[in-house]
Amino acid sequence: MRKFNQKTAKGTWIDFPEDKEVKLLLRPFSLFNLTKIPTNENMDFDQFWAIFSYSVLEWKGIQNVDGKDLKCDEENKRMVFDYDQDLILFVVEQSTKLRENVLSEKEIKNLSTSQPGETKEQEK
Repeated sequence: MRKFNQKTAKGTWIDFPEDKEVKLLLRPFSLFNLTKIPTNENMDFDQFWAIFSYSVLEWKGIQNVDGKDLKCDEENKRMVFDYDQDLILFVVEQSTKLRENVLSEKEIKNLSTSQPGETKEQEK
């Protein structure tokens, strides 16, 4: 039997570890839109963009220089994608984790509140 976690596919809020005020609603990337998965050896920015634009559903804590929240739309996603490499890599990494794992509710909670590579139990 195969079980598909529809809740995960619809999105999971994940804290950005480099800035605790930034939260991203991410969903696993879709293979449907990719021709290949980018790796460190095979950097393909078209594929990174495909993952980033598909995976980021919403964000909190991303603002313009005037301190006004940036709407999570196509134009602003492109701007963030062009200038924030750390955020891009984080989104691709987290989206890949969501995609590669059949996540239980416990694992989803750990993913959204832990530092990269850390489980909820290790936080204590």
